[in-house]
Amino acid sequence: MRSLTKIKQNGFTLIELMVTMAIVGVIFTIAMTGLRSAFSVNIKSAAGKMAATLRYLSNKAVTDHMYLRMVYDLQENTYHVEESADPLVISPEEDSSESKKEGESKDGEKKSESGFTPSESKLLESVKLPSGVAFKDVTVSYLSGKREQGKAYTYFFPDGFATPTVINLKDEDDQEHYSIEVMPMSGRVKVIGDYKESLSEESSKETK
Repeated sequence: MRSLTKIKQNGFTLIELMVTMAIVGVIFTIAMTGLRSAFSVNIKSAAGKMAATLRYLSNKAVTDHMYLRMVYDLQENTYHVEESADPLVISPEEDSSESKKEGESKDGEKKSESGFTPSESKLLESVKLPSGVAFKDVTVSYLSGKREQGKAYTYFFPDGFATPTVINLKDEDDQEHYSIEVMPMSGRVKVIGDYKESLSEESSKETK
């Protein structure tokens, strides 16, 4: 009898097990909610930071009379800025290729076939998207369809024109989305807390 009583005293009752599991469940739910909240903050912050860079480029192209482009690397989930002083014509055929051959300019800088070189400004260095955030797709006006892999580009011209662009960001579960849209003539950059399927009608009207 003593041994049976000792076993009962040392073991867990069914009610105790249920209470323990309930507590673990609550803790897990709180942890997951906190994790989703962190990812939500990350994607919102990433969209805001990218939008600020795009606005800066729109102004810089005009004030410095330069040709600039934002380069989105959809595989590496990074973006950076390249610049050129030479006039350019956007070629859909060239831009749609996933990789470009690079050479070197006279001063040893890496230079793509398009004539662009990475910006030397510390403010425009390559940026890696935060943990749990990735590019979903990028739409630009001069290409048909969305770019879901490789690289995509937004061009900024000295006359204030920018190529209409929609950049869609996603969380790691592809459940939460943020979109950044570059308007062509006004230089405005809009951030929306949702997925944007295509360029807005306003962009189409401004480019006509």
